[in-house]
Amino acid sequence: MGNKARTRPKPPASLRQRAEAALRPTRADLAGMSARAVRKLLHELRLQQIELEERVGRRTAELQAANVALQASERTLADFFAAAPMGLLWVASDGCILRVNQAQLTLLGRRGEDLFGRPLAELFPDAELVADLLARLARKETLHNYPGRLRRKDGSLRHILINANGLWEKGKLVHSRWFVRDVTPRVELEQEMLLIGERVQRRIGQDLHDDLCQQLAGIEFLSRALERRLAANSPTEAARARQLAQLTRQAIAHTRGLARGMSLLEPEPGGLAAALRNLASHTKKLFHCDCRFRGHSAAPLEGRDAEIHLYRIAHEAVANAVKHGKAKHIEIGLRRKGNRIVLSVQDDGTGLPAKLRRGKGLGLRIMDCRARALGGSLAVRRRQGGGTALLCSVPTAAIKPASQPKA
Repeated sequence: MGNKARTRPKPPASLRQRAEAALRPTRADLAGMSARAVRKLLHELRLQQIELEERVGRRTAELQAANVALQASERTLADFFAAAPMGLLWVASDGCILRVNQAQLTLLGRRGEDLFGRPLAELFPDAELVADLLARLARKETLHNYPGRLRRKDGSLRHILINANGLWEKGKLVHSRWFVRDVTPRVELEQEMLLIGERVQRRIGQDLHDDLCQQLAGIEFLSRALERRLAANSPTEAARARQLAQLTRQAIAHTRGLARGMSLLEPEPGGLAAALRNLASHTKKLFHCDCRFRGHSAAPLEGRDAEIHLYRIAHEAVANAVKHGKAKHIEIGLRRKGNRIVLSVQDDGTGLPAKLRRGKGLGLRIMDCRARALGGSLAVRRRQGGGTALLCSVPTAAIKPASQPKA
């Protein structure tokens, strides 16, 4: 059999193609058609019209249903945004507020028209914090439990935690979404607990100094007397009495050092810088390690409570470096950066463990609590080459903790 080209079957004509074919005949063509052919053509057109209307009807119904579902979804999302129990914000890439919900307005004590289009930085007492947040969001970071403080319309401050991320389209930040939680009651409770802890530490320090040190001093006195009594008849026993007196004297010095560390920070002419310098000197003498202070006193803070918190953070970090890190070199730093005070403690010890055991790390949590009480942040990390680095940053306008409970 000869090779014959195979013809593929034509696909069925679409509705549009059939309608165009039916409307293609000209007036001359229609004039030459029989009545039967014209009636057939009209019937075909009516069928096509009916089919088209049915399709248009089904499509219209689908679009209407989709529109109803879309409107319902928009109402649900709008209700979620407006009625959410935590503060919600949409912030433009330039830092201006686009949208805010009622919970956030209540937190700020403001109305919506007071905020729309306004810079977000106006709501925070720390402009550098807002700049840092916006910069991190512009780098496509997602923020989790970022601590900060908001200023209400009446001027009072509220402690908050922020979760935020950005909406990106074609590589451009459209806006960022902020979830804001008011944690002021928790922070105030933490402050109250810290004050109670300070009071307990002060009492223990006073007991160590006024009671235990006095008893040890009495033991030392008796040991010296015993040494003199035994010197003539029993030199060996006298030497032991002398050794006992020396050990007691060392115990007195150590106990006084502990008492000084547990007592509240005493006001000094140089403020926090002088107290940290004394901490370094005392640590060097007590633990026989190289502990130095590098900083300046040009870093004023509002209220003595802020200085106490920072001193306690430094004290705990130094104690951890000596006792747990076995550090030989420790450096305490204090500097001012913009409108923030930065406290640092670095050592060459064994460093933080890769994973803290359960029940450990209480000191770290307390230090973090102290930093948050001042509206600041705390970061602790392992140093390259060994050791630990602690960095605590707080605003110079650190708020005063809750009033001290009565004894």
